[in-house]
Amino acid sequence: MNALANEWWIAAIAILVAMNPISTAPIYLAMTDGMTNDQRRNLIRDATVLAAVVSLAICWIGNAMLSAIGVTIGDLRIAGGLTLIGLGFHDLVLSRQIRKTRHTVDIGAVPIGVPLMVGPATMTTLMIGAEEGGYVLTTLALLPNLALSWFVMSNAHRMIPLIGDSGAKAFGKFMSLILMAIGVAMVRATVMTIVG
Repeated sequence: MNALANEWWIAAIAILVAMNPISTAPIYLAMTDGMTNDQRRNLIRDATVLAAVVSLAICWIGNAMLSAIGVTIGDLRIAGGLTLIGLGFHDLVLSRQIRKTRHTVDIGAVPIGVPLMVGPATMTTLMIGAEEGGYVLTTLALLPNLALSWFVMSNAHRMIPLIGDSGAKAFGKFMSLILMAIGVAMVRATVMTIVG
């Protein structure tokens, strides 16, 4: 029993490191600037549901599914990176009001659910974990991490009163740059792997 608990703990920590919900929270804050509480709740719900569906599918049928359609983890990393670059740039050049009116619904599933909550690193970790530790153990290690990500995002906007509206706007623009940088890093890592 102790050995099984130890395997679960190791799997859960590996998934936590891959998901890294703390790093997702500031990006989520920047992208939901100007939204109402109801809109944020709906967005978090949609993002978490998609993240759960994608991560469970990857855990249970990931290797077979990707092989069948000829997609690799590198392909996922490039697609996710390009998505983040595009959204980061888009957020930099549009005003808060335009973002609020045009993209309240659109940003829940992508990019917050995928690839921010569940990106290539998480997918890879899940597929490796399923092969080495088993599907059930990996699923049980995944579920509390999804709950933690939901909790972190649900409480992220408590930070806004601490930094003020002007601070939130400046913070949002800075995180848009970070979002683009993460996207570039994802693409670069894949290209370097291919070239190297």
